[in-house]
Parts: sequence; structure tokens; C-alpha cells
Amino acid sequence: MTMAQRQTTTAALAITATLVTLWGATPAAAALPSPPAQGVKMVGATYGHAYVVNDVAVHPARQWYAAGPGSNDSTGYIDYVIRTDIGRYTVWLPGLHSSGVAVITEVNGAGHGAYCGVTDVVAIMDRDVPGTDIEVACFSAGSLTVSVSPTPGGTPAGVAVNATFALTYTYLALTAPGRPPRSEEPSAYLRATRPTVSFYQPDLAYQYNSTGDHNTVERVGTGEYLVRLPTLDTLAGDAMVSGYGPGNHRCAVRDQVRSGAMWLVVVACRTAEGIPADVPFVLLRGA
Repeated sequence: MTMAQRQTTTAALAITATLVTLWGATPAAAALPSPPAQGVKMVGATYGHAYVVNDVAVHPARQWYAAGPGSNDSTGYIDYVIRTDIGRYTVWLPGLHSSGVAVITEVNGAGHGAYCGVTDVVAIMDRDVPGTDIEVACFSAGSLTVSVSPTPGGTPAGVAVNATFALTYTYLALTAPGRPPRSEEPSAYLRATRPTVSFYQPDLAYQYNSTGDHNTVERVGTGEYLVRLPTLDTLAGDAMVSGYGPGNHRCAVRDQVRSGAMWLVVVACRTAEGIPADVPFVLLRGA
């Protein structure tokens, strides 16, 4: 390498380091290892649902393991989980299309309260079976205490922690004409991805209502949303909510009630410290 080439390379590295500092950019994550083969090749991913139990909080990093007892998948395939970092997991759902919704239904942090959110839903086409990766991030719910010593004890909120969790995922496409919902399927779901918009209809590609109507989201205050699920007043099942996208925010159902021919769900979203925040979320209402 000539002196000029070395100088050019050094300058490029310096620029890259500056951009990382200014923008918080990080190098691309290493590709995940391939999960165990399923043995049967599908033509393409399809509709369906899955319930995945991650019962191992601290499995060795970057090693796939089968979902725990109680897990099930309507495709008949085996779902897998891999821990990619502290508090970071990828759930592999072979055979299921990526336009659905995933919510975290149970969380148990090791020795302290924890919560988890869905950071991304990714279509996977380069494995033996096409399907979907669900990216999950788990954080401490916070346990700060002040002792007689000058040093506070406990774990601050929003710190990445390993945790066990259960995840529910469903993709039912747009309501199929003439196809009644099955008893085990949810009655509605949506991705609410425009947190500062006063009123909107979530993207039809990522929402579902078993009656064929369209769900809507209204922002009623900072971090407060009213979700309307039309024509679901007579159907059983509670709504479940998770934070969605990057960050350590958390969202939960504050209230839900029938109003005429409408099922109303009030969603509250907060920062890790409990401050109301306008952030994305996902919602799924059971059958």
C-alpha cells in the first residue's frame, strides 16, 4: 500500500468514527447462524398463528434452541429462539408471513421486574423454509432503592436484561371474503406506527378485523391512544398490547370496554422511567 493509499484509508476510518459518534451508528450485526432445518420445503409463507414460550433467559448467545413447553404453531413447524445479546432475542417462525402482529404476553426477569417489546418483524426467505423473525428486546422495570450508604442500590429502569417471555403472533391477511374466523384466531390486530398523528387508520397490510371493518387509532393525549375495533362488541377476548420499534418504551392496556357496536381499547405508553411518551405499539385482541 502506498503512502497516499494509507492516508486515504486513515481519513476514511476517521470519518467513519466521527459519524458513529454523531449519529450513534453501529456496524451491521453479524448474520445469524441458520436454525435447524425443518425438513419440508414450503412454496411461501402463509397465514396462521403461533404461541412461543421462551423459557430460557440466558441460553448461550447466538445458539438456536427450540421454543419451550406450551409453544404451538398452526403451520406444524417447530419455532426457535436465539439470544443475540443481553436482553435481545430473535424468535424464528417458519412458514408464517411477516405482515402480522406479535405481542409479548408474559415476562419474567431474573431476580427483578422486567418488560419486553417487539422491535421488528422481518421477512425471511433464505432459510430452508420461508417465514418470519420477531426481534424482541427486554429491559429492567426498575428497582431503585436508597440505602443508608451514599450509593443507591437496585437496577434502574430501562437497562437491557435477560428474561423469559411468551409471545403471540398472528397473520390473517385481509379478511377473506366468505372465510369466517376460526375459534382459536384473534378477532383483531394492528400495528400503530404513527404515534403523533391525531387520528388515523393503520396500514391495511398490517391490520385485521374478523368482521371486515377497519380499525382506527386516535391520539387523545401524550402517550394515550383510543383504539376502535368496529363491530366486535359481541366477540369475547381481551386486547393485548406491546411497545413496538426501537427504544425501551413500554405500552399497556389501561382500559377496554364495549360501546354499542364497537370495542374500545385505551392504550397508555411510557418511557422506561414512566413518563408519558408518543411511541409506536402493536395490539392484538383475542378470539
